[in-house]
Amino acid sequence: MAWTLERIAAAVAQLNDPNEPIRYEMNGAQIVAHWDVAHVAFAVLLGGGAIDKEYALTVDLNTEKEQYSFEERKDDGEKHGSIGTDGSISFGGSASTFRGKQKSFSWGAGAGTHVEGGDSAHSYSYEFEDSRVKGPLFGLLEQAGYEQKKGFLGGLFG
Repeated sequence: MAWTLERIAAAVAQLNDPNEPIRYEMNGAQIVAHWDVAHVAFAVLLGGGAIDKEYALTVDLNTEKEQYSFEERKDDGEKHGSIGTDGSISFGGSASTFRGKQKSFSWGAGAGTHVEGGDSAHSYSYEFEDSRVKGPLFGLLEQAGYEQKKGFLGGLFG
């Protein structure tokens, strides 16, 4: 028999570690995990920019079938500007959003004359691996008596 939603909510709250940037919240039969991967502003000699990276995992619990389904969202954004040695000015940037299911890993690092949100006054780095979010939560749900909902083909052949 699967755990009650109240027991799952108490266990989910225990996943929050003040030393980790990942936050888990449960509202009804839905759990949301959110990770601010990187929020960095930097300046270099003749330019600067910003990096924003966020990840969210939304898990829906089906208490009748004792199953869970999930969706991931990953938002990435970068912008930059610079002045060339010839006096030219350039600006650029990119943004992307992904919704669905994926296995993901990324990292980045940089340096500048001034960095906000970085590890030190002149550099920044970040690393992202979705298993740091999914692993603890999916392990907890399996311990609570829930299994991941199978997709259409998994339901036919699984």
